Amino acid sequence: MPVSFRQATTADLPIMTAIYNQAIRRGGITDDDQEVTVDDRQVWFKTFTNHFPLWVILDRQRVIGFVGLEEFFPHPNFDQSAQICLYLDDSVQGQGIGSRALAYVDQMAERLKIKTIVAYIYADNLPSQKLFAKVNYKYQGDLPQIAHVRGEWATIKTYVKNYE
Repeated sequence: MPVSFRQATTADLPIMTAIYNQAIRRGGITDDDQEVTVDDRQVWFKTFTNHFPLWVILDRQRVIGFVGLEEFFPHPNFDQSAQICLYLDDSVQGQGIGSRALAYVDQMAERLKIKTIVAYIYADNLPSQKLFAKVNYKYQGDLPQIAHVRGEWATIKTYVKNYE
């Protein structure tokens, strides 16, 4: 499947919200445990900037996912570091699109002067752990029982990629 990427716009929020809600329904993937609305996602969308961008993933002109670089920590000393988010429509899971999205982020990291990207992945989310490890994100350790989701404590695994 040929995929392309472009900067996300507010017009993409409905489909991005629908894709995100698929992840919420699956559970163990995101911090939210209740589905969100487009209005809920407005604040999140506005956190992205030219330095920390959000892209949609396209199959022809159809949005099939999104990938973004979020501010890692709100201090200028961390401007070269980002946290990554990646969500794919259920219909395209397991087709190599996640790997292509992360390869695109690799290309963009140099242009954005990003030196380090951090992925926080729930311990139960084995497919994401395998994906990030496959594209050379290094496992750095656990944040044990740090999140309280769906009434249970959850551990987050930390994966990091450094660019020279």
